[in-house]
Amino acid sequence: MVVVAPDHPLVMRSVDVLVGGPSGVAAIVMSSAEEVRRPHLLQTRLTLNKVALPPETRFIYVARRDETHVNLGLAFSAVVSLSDRGAKEELTSIIANPHRLPRRSDVGKFQRLAEQRFADTYRLSRILQRHRIREGARPKISRSHSASRDRFSNGVEAAFFSSEPTPRALLQLTPMGTERWYRSIEGEPEPTGEPAGIVFALDYPRTVGDPDKVIRAGAFAGWVFAPSDTARSREQVAELVARFAVLK
Repeated sequence: MVVVAPDHPLVMRSVDVLVGGPSGVAAIVMSSAEEVRRPHLLQTRLTLNKVALPPETRFIYVARRDETHVNLGLAFSAVVSLSDRGAKEELTSIIANPHRLPRRSDVGKFQRLAEQRFADTYRLSRILQRHRIREGARPKISRSHSASRDRFSNGVEAAFFSSEPTPRALLQLTPMGTERWYRSIEGEPEPTGEPAGIVFALDYPRTVGDPDKVIRAGAFAGWVFAPSDTARSREQVAELVARFAVLK
């Protein structure tokens, strides 16, 4: 089974192609133009997908012909360059039997830790959304394209939007949260002990068919979504995050 541009419920941007079958699961990744210019964006996308997809998944990088310096180290199980002769045959062979590619044996352990931390973070986001102050309908306001950032005295990072953030503005926060929540050991993500950050906004974008995907994917990337009009003070929210949205 081949799925192009899969829509994973836990990540804002998934891998480019998923191939599954009796021999295993292979995830194919190619850099976007922006990821070529800013390689850390590719790294954070890979990190989140490695945690989100089944532990037996092998990740394969396909380098385009115009990529002259691909230095991916241990991040991928295999790298195939389209500029090489036989690239198609090599990729076909890998996909036919991805289990022959190496992977760390403790991936599942780190995924279980990350999943529990995500569950606590997402639960806190949902609780905070339920305890917002509702005083009639708010007037329609323009969307925020960027956030101001600060850090509370307990070390919790925060991003403040003056109105509803655009999906792209939230996507720009994803690398910051991912790099705070994970470190790379031998090319594989391991969760850190850092608490989640907080996104304060009047509201959040809702996608058709999955209205809560933004706060779910945000929680998976290390951000608690708190309404700006919550009954709690911002300092109280930061204390809740430091207590509950951490690795246990």
